[in-house]
Amino acid sequence: MRETSTHIPLAKESPLLGPFDAKIVYTGHFSMIQLIMSFEDVKAEGDKEKVTKHAYANPGRMYVNGQDNLMKFCKNHLITRDFIDSITWKIWIRELVEPKFKSLDLSQDLQKKTEVKISNAKRGGKIKEKGVICTHHVVMMTAATAFDTIDSIEIGLNKGQEFKKENANFSKFWDAFLDNILKPEAKAVDGWEKNWFVVSEVGFSGYSPSNVPEETFTSGKGRIQDIVRPYGGTIVTSDGLALFHRTNVYLNGQIVGFTDNFNLKPGTTVECDLVENEKEDGTKYVENFEGKYIAVSVYVGKRPAVPMDQEKATVIDAESLHKVLVTELHEDPQGSGIYNSGIGVIQLSTMIRNKKASESMIGEFVKFENTNLHYGGVSMAGKDLSYLVRTGEVLEATLTMLTVKSKKAQYEVKEGFLGVSEVCRLVLPESNVNLKRLERGDLDFETMENILYKNVPPKLNTLDENIAQGRIVALEPPENQKTTSKGTILIEYGKYKGKKVKLNRSKMSVFGSSLEEADLLYCVNPQVVETVYVDTKGIEDYAEGEFVTQSIRMATPIKFEPGTDPMTLERADKANFITWLKNHQLTLKDFQEVIAAKSSFRYFVPLPKYTHNMFLQGRITGLDRIHNPKAGCTCGTIVTDIGYFNPETPTKDGKGTIAMKGMKVTFHRTNLWVFGRKCAKADLSYLIQPNQRVNFEVEEITSDDRSRMHDLDPNIKFRATIAWIGPVRPRNDPEDPNKNDVSVFVWVQKRGMDIKKYNALLDGKVPAHSQMDLDMNNFFLAPLKDYANPGAEKEAMQERMGGMGGPGMPGPGGEHLPPVLRHGPVVAHMLETCISAQGPMDPRLMNLIENDEMAQAAFHISEALKFSLTHYREKTNRPMSGGMGMGMGMGFGGMKRPMGGGGGFTGGNGAGFTGGFGGGRGGFGGGNKRGRRF
Repeated sequence: MRETSTHIPLAKESPLLGPFDAKIVYTGHFSMIQLIMSFEDVKAEGDKEKVTKHAYANPGRMYVNGQDNLMKFCKNHLITRDFIDSITWKIWIRELVEPKFKSLDLSQDLQKKTEVKISNAKRGGKIKEKGVICTHHVVMMTAATAFDTIDSIEIGLNKGQEFKKENANFSKFWDAFLDNILKPEAKAVDGWEKNWFVVSEVGFSGYSPSNVPEETFTSGKGRIQDIVRPYGGTIVTSDGLALFHRTNVYLNGQIVGFTDNFNLKPGTTVECDLVENEKEDGTKYVENFEGKYIAVSVYVGKRPAVPMDQEKATVIDAESLHKVLVTELHEDPQGSGIYNSGIGVIQLSTMIRNKKASESMIGEFVKFENTNLHYGGVSMAGKDLSYLVRTGEVLEATLTMLTVKSKKAQYEVKEGFLGVSEVCRLVLPESNVNLKRLERGDLDFETMENILYKNVPPKLNTLDENIAQGRIVALEPPENQKTTSKGTILIEYGKYKGKKVKLNRSKMSVFGSSLEEADLLYCVNPQVVETVYVDTKGIEDYAEGEFVTQSIRMATPIKFEPGTDPMTLERADKANFITWLKNHQLTLKDFQEVIAAKSSFRYFVPLPKYTHNMFLQGRITGLDRIHNPKAGCTCGTIVTDIGYFNPETPTKDGKGTIAMKGMKVTFHRTNLWVFGRKCAKADLSYLIQPNQRVNFEVEEITSDDRSRMHDLDPNIKFRATIAWIGPVRPRNDPEDPNKNDVSVFVWVQKRGMDIKKYNALLDGKVPAHSQMDLDMNNFFLAPLKDYANPGAEKEAMQERMGGMGGPGMPGPGGEHLPPVLRHGPVVAHMLETCISAQGPMDPRLMNLIENDEMAQAAFHISEALKFSLTHYREKTNRPMSGGMGMGMGMGFGGMKRPMGGGGGFTGGNGAGFTGGFGGGRGGFGGGNKRGRRF
């Protein structure tokens, strides 16, 4: 089946309705995929009551004045949003066969929506999202003050007219619109030229194509009779009239894309592949068209090189695909100048999780070629991979095992996909997967179509001799409270491919504006692949990673005069500059403050190593001992539960990944984030509970790192570059989803805090816990609670202590009880039982600990005694026997009788656990031999 459908299933003989006053309702990236518009209409024919209805349009299938695709102008979803919001619209519509988007959330006021969620979360209520149903399709949109009648527009479109006057009007509007984005006061909105229109690809034809089978097509010849803008047109053949759609046209072997101008003329001779416009059940493939045929392909000039049977649309089951991390791209050995192959590493995928493939495949190397790859469903055969494929991103593929290893590759890609996992003629503009990949890859839809459908030169041939393309792979944390200014660039293609270059902001510019004083956290977006163009002159004179380039241009290789005023840029450059600003959540005013070093402070967030979400998951099993009493707990240990690490060089067994399950990872609070908030000043013992789930990214610990971590367990080989608790990886831009996640309220409450105290803790304004407040793994011991009578335990303790005050003491002046007092009765009971025990097999010891609270107390007191013994040995430097009282009379170790019976607590004549509390034969920790020394 060939997808000739415009994905606009209009109802049969659906009349054109309108005009209606309309407003846009949409959310986020959705504005690039569908525009949802609400309008007022009568409830039913003959009814005076009006109701709100909804209609939709695809921006990638909308054409300005029936000629230029809207996405040629609106290069990302934020510009689309600004464009739509800049005008009060009226629309003309047609009814759909059946409604679309039956459960779509179109809440527009994010702040209000968040407040409602927070309120519901505090009350414990459920959050209900309102959805809409679209019953109509938007055929045409105009400004509310433009065009009293559209009869002339309808006639002109159906005759293939070029609307030159309207095109000139839109050109004036677009220039004013771009200036207004940069400087909102540049020109009053009311004065903009608005006598132009935007029309759906269906146009006024009323045609509603559907999927047409190609297996039964017949080839023929004919000539174009009519051009119907922007839909396509009709062809007169020897056997009848045929209808064709613009996306089925080939000009000299190259398919016409959505963003191409459609400039065919009536009378042009064509070849075509035809299918009768009638289904087996007697209905038509294209309603409202009375001709005999549908042309599934139209050829003007030579036919394409790819046979038709290789282009048939197919959809691949995503769960039957492996994930392959691209690690290398290779230049064509035949000297064409393009990159046509590469190497990747198999990653954990849904297929492997579902046991449909062996887990042993993870880490194996895979080779691939452009002939077997698809971008957005379109074949990349003969295309330069350097335009669209970047190292560090993931493709999905079916694999075949090689009988003999090809260098380090054990597998090869049979069929691979970047974007949607299907095979089709064109990249569909309504695909969310495709558009997000484009924005993440720092590309726009028109550029992508030119690369895939046109014979563009190799990318290396488009750059000057000493200019190389690279990407920013790392930023260095700022020093001495300064802003981020340094980093690392990886050269991706060309003579110096794979070399790393030092980044210094003093050498950076974007469209002629110097970034010498800028905080790079504003200029480098971790959500996209940040493309830069570097001057490589002199790189051979430096050791690997030591070269500092003298020029770094962001976004474009074009050299602009230093200090270029963005308002004076040419239209195309101005649009690209605005796209760059939008991708970095900046206005021109914000940008000018950034380059003048007047921007507000941003916390440093390291760049993700890969464009794909490839983080690890684990649990925090312990915090490190307190070294600075004022800081509290600052470090900890994570045990990995899920994930793999991709080292820069293959492992000893020849694989490209390391299985991290069970491995320990150290982390520092400066790299820990909780719901988008950095914990650099917080005592972690307030926040972290045993086995706290955490997401993290790692790097291997170097010898230099280990020299700075004196007490680090030698078995720990990795450190977390970033760790986070919350819905997504932390970001430092205004659109960080963590900031709107209301589950933080519940999370904080479970740790005995309110939001006020939580904020104070993160600001370093809450006193740190002492070591004695913590258990053996340095977690904070929560107060012992009597759930039947809340508060009774604390009241009883205060009564026993006589209302003693002071920090950390019960009664006035202290909020928290020390663990020994908090668990006082429990500790006393356990110690009394231990002292009176007759040996390790005493039944009372086996049943002594009854619940979690008692276990906490036991851990704490044993840890405290261990530290006490350690300090005692350091002071006395002699074996632990006798005189433990340190001037307090007869010490515990000076008792005149042994603490336990023969054999000792650790059993028989073996080494005692504490080295002998009593010091005599048969003591509680002793036996005949001295115990293990601490």
